[in-house]
Amino acid sequence: MDIYSNHEGEIVFKGAPPLQPLDKRSLWQGMTGSGRICKSTRGMEMWSILLSVTALLISGYVLWATHLKSFQVEVEVGSPMLALVEHKKESGLYALGMVLPIDLVNTGARGGTVKDMLIKLDTENADYPFWFMHPYFFADEYSAKALEGKNREVFHPMYVRGKESIFRNIIFTPIVDRNPQPPTFPLSKAELPAGKYTMTLFLLDSSSSDFRKVRQLSFRLSEERVALISNTPYIPRLLEVMEARDRFFKSTVKITK
Repeated sequence: MDIYSNHEGEIVFKGAPPLQPLDKRSLWQGMTGSGRICKSTRGMEMWSILLSVTALLISGYVLWATHLKSFQVEVEVGSPMLALVEHKKESGLYALGMVLPIDLVNTGARGGTVKDMLIKLDTENADYPFWFMHPYFFADEYSAKALEGKNREVFHPMYVRGKESIFRNIIFTPIVDRNPQPPTFPLSKAELPAGKYTMTLFLLDSSSSDFRKVRQLSFRLSEERVALISNTPYIPRLLEVMEARDRFFKSTVKITK
């Protein structure tokens, strides 16, 4: 290839091939590996956006769960301890009462107040189909001593902080100014109806203006147990527990055969 100047003073490469126009598409594909690098870059951008959105959602949920979630109480109860309580002061008559262990768990981030509780006790007896009970005292322990009148605290509304739980033993007694009235009898003669009892617990808290049903338990009282309950408190076996035992024993027998 010879190099010389023409009459206009331009440098000329004699024998060199003519210059071709620049193919920008070919140049870009060469730089990006025929578009693979470009696609990879777009994929990384999409993953970055997805991770950012996920992190934002998680942060929002954590903020809601730890600071903004409203007051919400969940209730767990143990077996009731049945005992006779004085129906009216100095009346000489008694009715069925109970000590109920109750655990209140606020799953919300904000605090609230448990204002009141009620129990509806249903029976299979036509004369006393059901009656109501209300919380009367807090008891220090779950035993017969809880009914002796010592170390008891009058029931009052309870404030439950966010993510807090409160456990109390609560003495429930029949409501004397509401119909239907519970069966009453002298202390020496317990005239409770024998058969199945269904206890339904209702709760009133600051999240609503109405009572809501929170728990339901069932148990049976035999005539022999009714006769003895006037002398000593009794913790009945819950029907759901007895039914679970029956299913367990039956399934165990099938497995071992």
